[in-house]
Amino acid sequence: MKILVFGGNGSIGKEIAKLLSSEHEVFIASHKDSKDSLAKFETDSFAGVLENGPFDGVVWATGKNINDNIGELSYHHYQDILEANLNFIVKTLSSLIQSKSINNGASLVLISSIWQDFARNNKFSYSVSKSALSGMIKSLSVDLGPRGIRVNSVSPGVVLNEMSKKNLNKDQIMKIQSETPLRQLVTEADVANAVAWLISPLSKSITGQNLIVDGGWTISRYV
Repeated sequence: MKILVFGGNGSIGKEIAKLLSSEHEVFIASHKDSKDSLAKFETDSFAGVLENGPFDGVVWATGKNINDNIGELSYHHYQDILEANLNFIVKTLSSLIQSKSINNGASLVLISSIWQDFARNNKFSYSVSKSALSGMIKSLSVDLGPRGIRVNSVSPGVVLNEMSKKNLNKDQIMKIQSETPLRQLVTEADVANAVAWLISPLSKSITGQNLIVDGGWTISRYV
Protein backbone atom coordinates (compact mmCIF):
# COMPACT_ATOMS: atom_id res chain seq x y z
CA MET A 1 0.00 0.00 0.00
CA LYS A 2 1.02 3.61 -0.52
CA ILE A 3 0.96 5.63 2.71
CA LEU A 4 1.44 9.40 2.96
CA VAL A 5 2.72 10.75 6.28
CA PHE A 6 2.52 14.47 6.95
CA GLY A 7 5.12 15.49 9.52
CA GLY A 8 7.12 12.34 8.89
CA ASN A 9 10.35 14.02 9.94
CA GLY A 10 9.05 15.06 13.34
CA SER A 11 9.54 13.11 16.56
CA ILE A 12 6.37 10.99 16.46
CA GLY A 13 5.92 11.20 12.69
CA LYS A 14 9.36 9.75 12.07
CA GLU A 15 8.58 6.73 14.25
CA ILE A 16 5.28 6.24 12.43
CA ALA A 17 6.92 6.45 9.00
CA LYS A 18 9.67 4.05 10.06
CA LEU A 19 7.21 1.42 11.28
CA LEU A 20 4.86 1.70 8.32
CA SER A 21 7.74 1.52 5.82
CA SER A 22 8.46 -2.03 6.95
CA GLU A 23 5.29 -3.18 5.18
CA HIS A 24 4.22 -0.31 2.94
CA GLU A 25 5.55 2.25 0.48
CA VAL A 26 5.74 5.40 2.59
CA PHE A 27 5.93 8.98 1.33
CA ILE A 28 6.83 11.80 3.69
CA ALA A 29 5.65 15.40 3.57
CA SER A 30 7.15 17.69 6.18
CA HIS A 31 7.81 21.33 6.97
CA LYS A 32 11.33 20.43 8.08
CA ASP A 33 14.13 20.35 5.56
CA SER A 34 15.12 16.80 4.76
CA LYS A 35 16.30 14.84 1.75
CA ASP A 36 13.34 12.51 2.40
CA SER A 37 10.71 15.25 2.22
CA LEU A 38 8.38 15.36 -0.75
CA ALA A 39 6.94 18.77 0.02
CA LYS A 40 7.11 21.74 2.31
CA PHE A 41 4.56 22.18 5.07
CA GLU A 42 2.75 24.91 3.14
CA THR A 43 -0.01 23.77 0.81
CA ASP A 44 1.34 25.83 -2.10
CA SER A 45 4.07 23.17 -2.44
CA PHE A 46 1.53 20.37 -2.50
CA ALA A 47 1.98 19.37 -6.14
CA GLY A 48 4.95 17.15 -5.32
CA VAL A 49 2.80 15.14 -2.93
CA LEU A 50 -0.10 14.63 -5.31
CA GLU A 51 2.19 13.26 -8.02
CA ASN A 52 2.90 10.21 -5.85
CA GLY A 53 -0.74 9.24 -5.27
CA PRO A 54 -3.28 7.88 -5.09
CA PHE A 55 -2.76 6.74 -1.51
CA ASP A 56 -4.22 3.89 0.52
CA GLY A 57 -3.54 5.62 3.81
CA VAL A 58 -2.76 9.12 5.06
CA VAL A 59 -1.41 10.11 8.48
CA TRP A 60 -1.27 13.66 9.83
CA ALA A 61 1.45 13.90 12.50
CA THR A 62 1.88 17.65 12.19
CA GLY A 63 1.02 20.53 14.48
CA LYS A 64 2.16 23.11 16.99
CA ASN A 65 1.91 23.44 20.75
CA ILE A 66 1.63 26.49 22.96
CA ASN A 67 0.91 27.45 26.55
CA ASP A 68 -1.67 30.23 26.92
CA ASN A 69 -4.96 31.15 28.56
CA ILE A 70 -7.92 33.35 27.71
CA GLY A 71 -6.78 36.08 30.10
CA GLU A 72 -3.47 36.57 28.32
CA LEU A 73 -4.47 35.54 24.81
CA SER A 74 -2.55 36.56 21.72
CA TYR A 75 -5.09 36.27 18.91
CA HIS A 76 -2.25 36.00 16.41
CA HIS A 77 -0.84 32.96 18.21
CA TYR A 78 -4.35 31.51 18.57
CA GLN A 79 -4.90 31.72 14.82
CA ASP A 80 -1.45 30.26 14.18
CA ILE A 81 -2.28 27.20 16.32
CA LEU A 82 -5.62 26.71 14.57
CA GLU A 83 -3.89 26.97 11.19
CA ALA A 84 -1.28 24.35 12.08
CA ASN A 85 -3.41 21.89 14.04
CA LEU A 86 -6.75 22.15 12.25
CA ASN A 87 -6.86 24.15 9.03
CA PHE A 88 -3.80 22.45 7.55
CA ILE A 89 -5.53 19.08 7.78
CA VAL A 90 -8.68 20.48 6.16
CA LYS A 91 -6.74 22.10 3.31
CA THR A 92 -4.54 19.11 2.51
CA LEU A 93 -7.34 16.55 2.82
CA SER A 94 -9.58 18.66 0.59
CA SER A 95 -6.81 18.79 -2.03
CA LEU A 96 -6.26 15.03 -1.80
CA ILE A 97 -9.97 14.27 -2.19
CA GLN A 98 -10.58 16.73 -5.03
CA SER A 99 -7.54 15.48 -6.96
CA LYS A 100 -8.69 11.86 -6.50
CA SER A 101 -5.48 11.09 -4.62
CA ILE A 102 -7.10 8.86 -2.00
CA ASN A 103 -8.22 5.37 -2.96
CA ASN A 104 -11.52 3.83 -1.95
CA GLY A 105 -11.06 1.77 1.20
CA ALA A 106 -8.23 3.98 2.46
CA SER A 107 -7.54 4.70 6.13
CA LEU A 108 -6.96 8.24 7.39
CA VAL A 109 -5.38 8.79 10.82
CA LEU A 110 -4.96 12.11 12.63
CA ILE A 111 -2.53 12.47 15.53
CA SER A 112 -4.40 14.42 18.16
CA SER A 113 -3.84 14.68 21.92
CA ILE A 114 -5.51 13.71 25.19
CA TRP A 115 -6.31 17.42 25.43
CA GLN A 116 -8.86 16.78 22.70
CA ASP A 117 -11.22 15.37 25.32
CA PHE A 118 -9.71 16.66 28.57
CA ALA A 119 -8.55 20.04 29.83
CA ARG A 120 -5.62 21.43 31.76
CA ASN A 121 -4.52 24.90 32.77
CA ASN A 122 -2.77 27.20 30.29
CA LYS A 123 -3.60 25.09 27.22
CA PHE A 124 -6.43 27.17 25.76
CA SER A 125 -5.46 27.52 22.09
CA TYR A 126 -4.00 24.03 21.87
CA SER A 127 -7.05 22.41 23.48
CA VAL A 128 -9.46 24.31 21.25
CA SER A 129 -7.58 23.20 18.13
CA LYS A 130 -7.45 19.57 19.22
CA SER A 131 -11.06 19.37 20.43
CA ALA A 132 -12.18 20.42 16.95
CA LEU A 133 -10.63 17.22 15.59
CA SER A 134 -13.26 15.21 17.44
CA GLY A 135 -16.01 16.71 15.32
CA MET A 136 -13.84 16.50 12.21
CA ILE A 137 -13.26 12.73 12.32
CA LYS A 138 -16.94 12.06 13.00
CA SER A 139 -18.09 14.24 10.11
CA LEU A 140 -15.47 12.85 7.74
CA SER A 141 -16.29 9.26 8.66
CA VAL A 142 -19.91 9.87 7.63
CA ASP A 143 -19.05 11.74 4.41
CA LEU A 144 -16.31 9.36 3.28
CA GLY A 145 -17.83 6.14 4.61
CA PRO A 146 -19.67 5.28 1.36
CA ARG A 147 -16.25 5.04 -0.30
CA GLY A 148 -15.05 2.66 2.39
CA ILE A 149 -12.66 5.32 3.72
CA ARG A 150 -12.11 5.13 7.47
CA VAL A 151 -11.19 8.20 9.54
CA ASN A 152 -9.84 7.96 13.08
CA SER A 153 -7.52 9.79 15.45
CA VAL A 154 -4.88 8.72 17.94
CA SER A 155 -4.47 10.77 21.11
CA PRO A 156 -1.16 10.20 22.90
CA GLY A 157 -0.77 10.98 26.55
CA VAL A 158 2.52 12.29 27.88
CA VAL A 159 5.10 10.79 25.54
CA LEU A 160 8.56 10.06 26.88
CA ASN A 161 10.57 12.10 24.40
CA GLU A 162 12.68 15.23 24.22
CA MET A 163 9.66 17.54 24.01
CA SER A 164 8.24 16.24 27.29
CA LYS A 165 11.62 16.52 28.95
CA LYS A 166 11.79 20.11 27.75
CA ASN A 167 8.30 21.10 28.94
CA LEU A 168 8.12 19.05 32.15
CA ASN A 169 10.57 18.85 35.02
CA LYS A 170 11.70 15.57 36.55
CA ASP A 171 9.21 15.75 39.43
CA GLN A 172 6.29 16.32 37.05
CA ILE A 173 7.30 13.36 34.90
CA MET A 174 7.63 11.11 37.95
CA LYS A 175 4.22 12.25 39.23
CA ILE A 176 2.54 11.43 35.92
CA GLN A 177 4.23 8.05 35.84
CA SER A 178 3.08 7.25 39.39
CA GLU A 179 -0.50 8.21 38.49
CA THR A 180 -0.51 6.01 35.37
CA PRO A 181 -1.99 2.53 35.96
CA LEU A 182 0.68 0.88 33.79
CA ARG A 183 3.35 2.85 35.71
CA GLN A 184 5.15 3.87 32.54
CA LEU A 185 4.97 6.76 30.12
CA VAL A 186 3.95 6.28 26.53
CA THR A 187 6.72 5.95 23.94
CA GLU A 188 6.74 7.12 20.33
CA ALA A 189 6.72 3.46 19.33
CA ASP A 190 3.46 2.96 21.25
CA VAL A 191 1.85 5.73 19.23
CA ALA A 192 3.22 4.34 15.96
CA ASN A 193 1.85 0.88 16.76
CA ALA A 194 -1.63 2.32 17.31
CA VAL A 195 -1.45 4.15 13.97
CA ALA A 196 -0.24 1.02 12.18
CA TRP A 197 -3.22 -0.91 13.53
CA LEU A 198 -5.68 1.74 12.35
CA ILE A 199 -4.02 1.81 8.92
CA SER A 200 -4.22 -1.97 8.61
CA PRO A 201 -7.25 -4.09 7.56
CA LEU A 202 -7.38 -5.36 11.16
CA SER A 203 -9.41 -2.25 12.00
CA LYS A 204 -11.63 -2.39 8.90
CA SER A 205 -14.83 -1.72 10.88
CA ILE A 206 -13.42 1.11 13.01
CA THR A 207 -14.18 4.68 11.94
CA GLY A 208 -15.01 8.00 13.58
CA GLN A 209 -13.15 6.97 16.73
CA ASN A 210 -10.43 8.49 18.89
CA LEU A 211 -7.93 5.98 20.30
CA ILE A 212 -6.28 7.20 23.50
CA VAL A 213 -2.76 5.89 24.07
CA ASP A 214 -1.77 7.02 27.55
CA GLY A 215 -1.26 3.97 29.75
CA GLY A 216 -4.60 4.68 31.42
CA TRP A 217 -3.58 8.07 32.84
CA THR A 218 -6.72 9.96 31.85
CA ILE A 219 -9.09 7.41 33.40
CA SER A 220 -7.21 6.96 36.69
CA ARG A 221 -7.79 8.72 40.00
CA TYR A 222 -5.65 7.89 43.04
CA VAL A 223 -6.88 9.09 46.46
